[in-house]
Amino acid sequence: LEVIGIKDGLPDKNEKRLFHVVSYSLIKGELEVKTLNTDLVSVELKSSEALKEAFLRNRDNKDLFINPDKFRRIKE
Repeated sequence: LEVIGIKDGLPDKNEKRLFHVVSYSLIKGELEVKTLNTDLVSVELKSSEALKEAFLRNRDNKDLFINPDKFRRIKE
């Protein structure tokens, strides 16, 4: 995901982390989004290949994606 804004407005142009890797699932009308666990996959990786290798090393780790946020549509 690309960060296009924060609660205080636009992100600082010098902000290093303007992209986030997430997983998502939609179950019974509820969207769950989890963020990549940077203890398992470093934010300092420099290439797509290095990112792919880190994913493959950790693909069976249940903690690869953490901190779930859940969203649902509000009925009017």
